[in-house]
Amino acid sequence: MMEALPGRVRARAYLEVEGPDERQLEIASAPNKTVSWRYASDRYEQPPGGLVAAVSAPEVSSVGGHAYLAGEVALVSGLKAALLARGWGADQISAKAYWNRGRANAGHGEPELKV
Repeated sequence: MMEALPGRVRARAYLEVEGPDERQLEIASAPNKTVSWRYASDRYEQPPGGLVAAVSAPEVSSVGGHAYLAGEVALVSGLKAALLARGWGADQISAKAYWNRGRANAGHGEPELKV
């Protein structure tokens, strides 16, 4: 996590949960380490306020940076596409999609429920 990074390293985390009650961790603040919480409902605001909008903001610079993306397949694809469109190189992005919306993750111990 960000706390393990040396003090001189800048880091930003953008985390999405369903709502404020879902926030599960508090990260000690440091001048060059920030956490921005986004909520699922933010995706539908005008202008959009979800994670893709967050990584598309001007302050998210590709210079000397590396992005670690993890989450649902469509979200990770959208985040990666947004960063590439902003000039990030593919070698600056580590993307891992862990699940598909509406499908169980049977390979990772989440069996499908059959009715």
